[in-house]
Amino acid sequence: MLLLHQTVLSPVLKGLGIFCLCFGIIACGGSRPTGALAGKVVFKNAPMEGGSLIFDYGEGVSKTVSISSTGSFNEPALFAGSAKVGVIPPAVMKSAKNSTAASKMKVPKGFEGKEGYFGNTKEAKVSEKYRDPNTSGFTAEIKTGNNPDVTFEIK
Repeated sequence: MLLLHQTVLSPVLKGLGIFCLCFGIIACGGSRPTGALAGKVVFKNAPMEGGSLIFDYGEGVSKTVSISSTGSFNEPALFAGSAKVGVIPPAVMKSAKNSTAASKMKVPKGFEGKEGYFGNTKEAKVSEKYRDPNTSGFTAEIKTGNNPDVTFEIK
């Protein structure tokens, strides 16, 4: 009877032990040091109006940061380390022109009827090269604490 009890209970205890170990590593030891990074994104000598930056640290670890309408970004908690950076342009809303929500949006003064501008989203024809962190040529070295401002310039 004792042997039967040990053979059934042993795999359960091993499984529970592995679960607890994995949970402890993720919950306690999984945090990474961070640093603050701010800067701007320039597209054809003007601030990029919106969009996102992708900071790719490799091994499936990445973080997305929003670009403001003035072309600036500010992220207080990027992972410390080297990252490749990709630039995702603002969304193009041409296909939404006929939707109910889009019909309620107003085109800013001076942009009525201009190609590539609808609502508050200006189209930025960013090359596929810059959208992929592996081909953009942009990198960032983030240290813990505050880092100097950076500029990512797309020509």
